[in-house]
Parts: sequence; structure tokens; C-alpha cells
Amino acid sequence: MKKIVYACGLVLVLTITMVACQTNTHATSLLWPARSSIATEVDGFSPKADAPENAIDLVLTIGNPESVKAWKVEIVAQNAVIRTFHGTSSSMPSTLSWNGLTDSGAMGPEGTCIAVLNVYYRTRYATFTTESTPFVLDVEPPSGKLIISPIEAVPVAKGFSVPVAITVDATSTSAAIESWSVEILESSGRLVRGFSGTWPERSLSWDGFTSMGTQVAAAGPYRVVAKIRDIFGNTGVIDATMSVTAPPLVIAPSVTPAPPRTPEASSITARTRGFSPNGDAILDAMVFDLAFGQPQQVKAWKVEIMFNGKNIFTFSGTSALLPSTLSWDGKTASKLVANEGSYYAMFTIDYGGAFKAAIARSEAIILALSHPEGTITLSEPLYSPIESNPSIKISMKATSKFARMDSWSMRIYDPARNLFKSFYLDLGLLSSQ
Repeated sequence: MKKIVYACGLVLVLTITMVACQTNTHATSLLWPARSSIATEVDGFSPKADAPENAIDLVLTIGNPESVKAWKVEIVAQNAVIRTFHGTSSSMPSTLSWNGLTDSGAMGPEGTCIAVLNVYYRTRYATFTTESTPFVLDVEPPSGKLIISPIEAVPVAKGFSVPVAITVDATSTSAAIESWSVEILESSGRLVRGFSGTWPERSLSWDGFTSMGTQVAAAGPYRVVAKIRDIFGNTGVIDATMSVTAPPLVIAPSVTPAPPRTPEASSITARTRGFSPNGDAILDAMVFDLAFGQPQQVKAWKVEIMFNGKNIFTFSGTSALLPSTLSWDGKTASKLVANEGSYYAMFTIDYGGAFKAAIARSEAIILALSHPEGTITLSEPLYSPIESNPSIKISMKATSKFARMDSWSMRIYDPARNLFKSFYLDLGLLSSQ
């Protein structure tokens, strides 16, 4: 075939030669390969958590690997591919680790993701595509506010006039909240008191004492800092301020003293805030300090141990013996161990006709019999430092019904019951740092 084209006075001749050919086409049906899969071992993760929880592992199983040409894994979020991994038959990993970043290096969007695996074969097998179960990319930390009432506390002889109630009011976008901690700090940053709890419990009461059991000073402002941790290790921080102010000074009017019909003040004071009469020789008894007003006029005295408004044990005596201390072993008048709970001591002094009877009452004390209880959780049920991780995470959660926990210890034994490893922590020292 020839075609002649005229252009600018030139003659262009295009010659096309057609050659007949014949091709035999044989239709080939591709086989379905062995199943491939992509899976995660967790429901989600947070790139902001501490290692190794700040990445997610994608476990790959590739069918007919000897025939693979190439493979590709796509992370999909909000109906778009945000991260891609790919390779050839020379590099087929069994596990991929994703840190939450997109292909551009930016942080991926908060929410649900899936991982899609595509396996391409040289011949014989068709392309295989599968996807993982959905998992959560937890980017936004928990947030919220602290509710403090009263916002201005007033210290009295022991503690605050009204305990301070603190509530952690927090929410999390994609992951459930797991736990929280609250620290009360001086303006210098020194820790005054620490609290912690497991969600959904979110309230605490501060009685005005430091972690060391001393009276908090009238100063301010005090900073209240809460850390809220979700189930994937993402931790948010919220804070607020409160003050501790001295009570107003009251100046009593000058009066002429009346004849001494009321004796000098007497008192009864517990040396500790509680005890545990369990026979371990540690705080097995409660010691009370006694102070007698006008001791030379005392005719008789008694100390009653009170529980729910009822007297369960009585100490008594006359002017012949005015003790400075009394020790109660936690037993009733029937020599039985008293019930667990809150008690107080009522101190009564009889002066005959010289003065009116004097009555003093101690602060409340706790008789604790229930030991702390809790659970120990291992990060993996079987542990081999050679075949798996070089370390294992041991988590312990414990609660005490009446008393604040003071310390803990842990011992690990080998199969022959020989001591292998031990741990110890003084919680009082920890909270004061």
C-alpha cells in the first residue's frame, strides 16, 4: 500500500507492506495456589506506647513459596492505602513490623486498619489476595479533666477539715482506658502524695497527709497531675491546681477565769493509724498514749474500745495506777479476735466531787485482718530466653481492703523448688521520691 502526501512543495511517499501471519493460541487455566494469610496477634497498638508495644507485628504465611514472583502488603485506613511493603521471591519475611507511619513518614490516622496481602506467581498459579482482621491504630492519648472538691483545703489538727475528693473524668477515642495514677506535687515539684487505680474506678479521697504519714503544710498552689493509660499503652496527662490554706485566726475575747470546775484537758492518742493482730510480731497490738488532767485529783478511770457504738473491751483502774500507755491486742472481753474494721477508744476520768468527769476520744483506728490480694500475669505462658524473648514481663496487681500497701516482694523458684530470683520494693520510699 502506498500513500502520497504533499507538503511545502515536497512529495512524501509512504509505503506500507502488509505481511500475513498466523498464530496458534492455546488457552491455559491457572491453578489456585495454597492459601496464604496475614494476621496480627493483638487487637491494636499505639506508636506512642513504650517499646515493644509501639509497633504491631504482621505474621505472613505464603502458599507455594517456590513459585512466588513477588508479594505486596498494603495497610489500609479510611478506605485508602497508607503504607506499602513489597518484595520478590528472594525476600519473603515471615513477619513484618509496622510502626504506624505512612509511606510519606507521617503518622497514620486514628482508627481501624486492615492489612492486605497480595502474592504474585510466575506461572501456573493465579494471584492470591487476602486480608487480616481489623486492628486499631491508637494515636490520640486519653484526655479529660480533673474534678477537685473542695478546691481549697483547710488543714486542722489531723488532716483536712473536709477530705479532698478528686475524680479523673477522662475519655479515649479508640481504645478503652485501662488505669490511672494521680500525683499531688508541691510548687517545687516534690511529690506529696500518690494514688493509682484501675478503670472504671476513677475517684479518690485525700485526707491531708503525705505519703510518709505527716501533715501537709498550708501552702500553695499544689499541682495535681493525672496520667491515664489505655489498653494499648497510650498515656495522656491532665493536670489541675488546688491550694491548702491555713484556717482563719480566731481571737478569743478576754474573760475572767471561772473557778476550776472543769479539769485540765485529758487525752488518749493512738500511736499508729491501724494494726494487724495476726501473730507475725509486726504491729500486732495498738498502743495508746494517755494524758491525765489534774492527776492528783483522779479517783478512777477507764478506757473503752468501741466498735459500731458498742464497747467490746475495757481497761480500768484507780488513782493507785495512772498508766501513761495501754496496749490492746485486738481481742474482745471474751478473748476472741475482734472483727475487722474501724474502732476508737473512749477515755473517761472520775474526779469524785473535785471536778466534772472528763471524757476524751481517740482518732479512729483500723484493725486489719484481711491480707492484700491480687493477681500475677505473665506476658507469655512459656518462656525460654534461648528460643524466644530474652526477658519476660511479670505484672502484679494487688488491693488491700482496709490498709494502704507498704511494700511487696516476689520470689521465683526453679522446678526443684530452689530459689532462682527475688524482688522487693518499699512502696513508701517509692512514693516519696
